[in-house]
Amino acid sequence: MRNFCIIANNEKENSEKYAYEIQSYLIEKGCVCDTISAGPSMSYRDDIKPGTECLIVLGGDGTVIHAAKEAAKEQIPIYGINCGGVGFLTDSDRGISWSSIDRLISDDFVVERRMMLAGKVEGDEDADTAIYTLNDFSISRREYRGLIQFEVHINGELLDTFRAD
Repeated sequence: MRNFCIIANNEKENSEKYAYEIQSYLIEKGCVCDTISAGPSMSYRDDIKPGTECLIVLGGDGTVIHAAKEAAKEQIPIYGINCGGVGFLTDSDRGISWSSIDRLISDDFVVERRMMLAGKVEGDEDADTAIYTLNDFSISRREYRGLIQFEVHINGELLDTFRAD
C-alpha cells in the first residue's frame, strides 16, 4: 500500500502525536498520507480522498466503529491503534507498532473481514436509505409513543418481529 489516511480522535490521549509520527514515517517511506483530526462522532466522508488504500485509526472501539461506516463504502481496510479505554477492535494496543506499519506498506498482512450491519427506519421521511454500522445498533424512540415494533432480517430473511418499549 502506498496511499494512507490517518483518522485521529482528538479526544484521545496521544492520538494526534501518534498521527504526526506515523504520517512522517509513511512520507519518509515514499507513501502518500493525509491526516484527519476529528471528534469521535464527526463525519469523515468528505475528507477521505479517492485512492486511499488503508485507514489508520487512532482512538478506541468507538472511533473504529465510526470510521468503519465510511471505510465499508469503499472497501478500505482499517488498521486500528488503541488510544482509548476499550480496544477490542483495534490491531495495536497503546502505541505504534512500526513493524506493523512496515507490513502495511509492503502488503504483508491479512485482512480480517467483519460483518457490517444495515438498518433502515421504514416510514421515516428522513431515513430513506440504509444506515451501516460495525458491531451493533441501538434502537430508540425520538419521543415516547408506547411500544415500537421492529423486524430483524439476516441476509434478507426475516428472523423475527419484536415489540418493545
